[in-house]
Amino acid sequence: MIKAVLFDMDGILYDSERFYMDITVRVMRSLGYTGPEESLYAVVGTTAKGTWKILYDLLE
Repeated sequence: MIKAVLFDMDGILYDSERFYMDITVRVMRSLGYTGPEESLYAVVGTTAKGTWKILYDLLE
């Protein structure tokens, strides 16, 4: 029987952000992004809508 569920939404217990960014870089490169990888880190801490706008603008 499950007695508790633990959510780690801010990376205190496990830093999943580096995996997210690795995939983001790979996907953006596959879509033709040739700029600096550091520019992609602007999405950290943004909303889904904000992330979409940043990545879209970087691809234009």
